Amino acid sequence: MLTDALKAEIQEAYRAWLQARGFRARRGQREMVAQVARTLTGDAPRILAVEAGTGTGKTAGYTLPAIPIARALGKSVIVSSATVALQEQVVLRDLPDLQRNAGIRFTFALAKGRGRYVCLKRLDDRLRYDDQQEIPLFDALTEDGTALYQSMLKAFADRSWDGELDSWAGGVDEQMWRQVTTDHRGCANNKCGFSPIWLSGVGRCCRSRKNPSTCWTRHIIFPIKPSSTLPPGPGCLRRAVGSRTLLPCWAA
Repeated sequence: MLTDALKAEIQEAYRAWLQARGFRARRGQREMVAQVARTLTGDAPRILAVEAGTGTGKTAGYTLPAIPIARALGKSVIVSSATVALQEQVVLRDLPDLQRNAGIRFTFALAKGRGRYVCLKRLDDRLRYDDQQEIPLFDALTEDGTALYQSMLKAFADRSWDGELDSWAGGVDEQMWRQVTTDHRGCANNKCGFSPIWLSGVGRCCRSRKNPSTCWTRHIIFPIKPSSTLPPGPGCLRRAVGSRTLLPCWAA
């Protein structure tokens, strides 16, 4: 239920953000904030479609009401976007801006698809079996390839690397990366012997180290309340859709 106290908190956050940024309130943005708040606290089905041009403040329009509501309900928010570039825009620019200027406290983390993360089993297999098979399972490794994979394994083990492709200094050749990553068809999930090791590292993949929640889809996650389970289940989340998403919007 959208209580008077919750309305006041959302309105105050919006006013504080506008004042800090030197912006004037826009009618369309005010209406979006109000409609998102009503939708997330209303009766099911909680579905809202909003269309607006680039640079009109859509991120603030849904996050300013969603964060206080999620915090009041003890839930988390997932923002789904169509591209990694949009994810990084929200995580690296928009959310830090709200943290600084809106007067609301929250943590957030970024999770990308499986293919952006190293598969520890495949990495181990590449190093373990490369020279031990009469019929090779993989293309022969060059010295540079062996050195790269050994460096990756060591960096993940000593926590200096979170396993994410984009955070590896200097980048990785696409063909070499494909040999040590996987997708949903090749991943054994919790049946994999490396799963406990990987899940312990998932928390390091998040921008917020206080919360280990993540998911294996192209999503930005900014948990408001720490979760003790991986991945977070849909029953404990409020979901909103980011700019130019290719997926329909629904809220749990």
